[in-house]
Amino acid sequence: MNATTPKIPGVPQRPAPKPELSKQIAEENPTEQRRRAYLWIGGAAVLAIVIALVWWAHGTSAPGNGLPEFRSARSAGQPSQTAQNMPIPTAPGPIANVADMKQEWSTQPFVYKETNGDKTPALLVRLPKGEYWAISLREPFGNCQMELAGVEKLRSDYNLSAPYPMIGDPCTHTVFDLTQYGEGPNGMVRGAIVAGAAVRPPLAIEVNVKDGKIIASQEEEAVKVQ
Repeated sequence: MNATTPKIPGVPQRPAPKPELSKQIAEENPTEQRRRAYLWIGGAAVLAIVIALVWWAHGTSAPGNGLPEFRSARSAGQPSQTAQNMPIPTAPGPIANVADMKQEWSTQPFVYKETNGDKTPALLVRLPKGEYWAISLREPFGNCQMELAGVEKLRSDYNLSAPYPMIGDPCTHTVFDLTQYGEGPNGMVRGAIVAGAAVRPPLAIEVNVKDGKIIASQEEEAVKVQ
């Protein structure tokens, strides 16, 4: 028989001591205990994901190699294998293999080194009918970097419906068609202006094919019309 505390008239009876909260949850509510464990596990997983994202962002923000930035030239056409697997070539000199430029609108970014040592972003494009054309991506008499824009980008960024990629100037929203010739200071040159306004088509870079390689040589002289 258990002893009980006698009741004294006029004196409130002291309540029985409560068990510890964690012991009470474990004994009386196992579901609550599991919920708390899941919350701890979920919080740890979220923290791990945040740390991984911060680490990835830090790695991708590393400074480049000092070469001119190429915006979206590769996305407009089919990039060559050289563009995918090799460093950006420098001209004058070989810039691509013929075997890697088989499809229409294949592209190969490269850098053209000027006589004063400046490096200009440039682009080789395989046009319809198997023709190759190379241009400087720096707008003539300006500093904006042009781009080879695909059909969707031409529609969204330049408000132009076109059946194939064209050269776009994101600063002036001028569009040049490499399949057509436009007037330049030294005569007709590829890159007729089909939208917007510009002084002339992009500066051409001479290319030749030799022993299965496409070689870029001299850049067209930028003669400003008075």
